[in-house]
Amino acid sequence: MKATKVQSTLKEIIDFVLYPSKNIRREIKKAARQIVNDYRSRGIHYVIAVVIMNGASFVATQLLLEIGRICFKLEYELKVIFDTMTISSYGENSESSGEYLLKKDMHNAPRGKEILFIEDIIDTGGQYQYLMDLFSLENRRPANIRFFSMINKNSRRVHKVKIDYCCFLLNDDYYVAGFGLDYRYGYRNHPDIFVVKKEWQ
Repeated sequence: MKATKVQSTLKEIIDFVLYPSKNIRREIKKAARQIVNDYRSRGIHYVIAVVIMNGASFVATQLLLEIGRICFKLEYELKVIFDTMTISSYGENSESSGEYLLKKDMHNAPRGKEILFIEDIIDTGGQYQYLMDLFSLENRRPANIRFFSMINKNSRRVHKVKIDYCCFLLNDDYYVAGFGLDYRYGYRNHPDIFVVKKEWQ
């Protein structure tokens, strides 16, 4: 029997901490180094970082600051233009509807540009496919697309995806929250990523 969805405490909701904050910071630094090494080896000096709101805003801040720190140390000039998109897919429950609505488009024109999408989690791959289809249109077609996802959750994969950079590979079908990921619109600001108890899902 599922718990009644009323006011709940964090202690009631958390099953266990999956990724502690120190591990998240460590993996973000690793991913940032990969990204810098990739762009530097290809001679790229300009990229539009498109953050998929709202969840990815937390990891994006840490990732982009770390990229800046690494570039400064290497004396490598990489101009990162910050942009955002908001795509709706979830209803009142935790299951994706499978249909996607562009609620807020990016501000900068992507055509002919280097694009780095920043996601909090990629699971079914439906949103990934939506973005790839959208950016294949003639008026949007960028020079190149790279995907960063904090969590690559392949246990629910439906669409084929190519994630270039990620922090964690999640093979289990856990409902996770914290560090940008929400549980019923809350707990994004929890410093760890935790698993929600089944009775609260």
